Amino acid sequence: PCVGGGYSQYGWFIYAHDVKELVGTGRIPDDLFAVISWVRQQGFEYLLLDCDGDQIDGLPVFDW
Repeated sequence: PCVGGGYSQYGWFIYAHDVKELVGTGRIPDDLFAVISWVRQQGFEYLLLDCDGDQIDGLPVFDW
């Protein structure tokens, strides 16, 4: 449901949708959409998730 793709072997480059897709299995997961919403609030249109990137307080973190 997100436009984007793999970034190197250790991350993802994703378009930060401004509307959450709610159709069937194409739905953006809640935790990912929380991060996307934060990105949009900062004025950005793209998100780079990287296993070596900084963690941001208040956003979900997962072990890679």
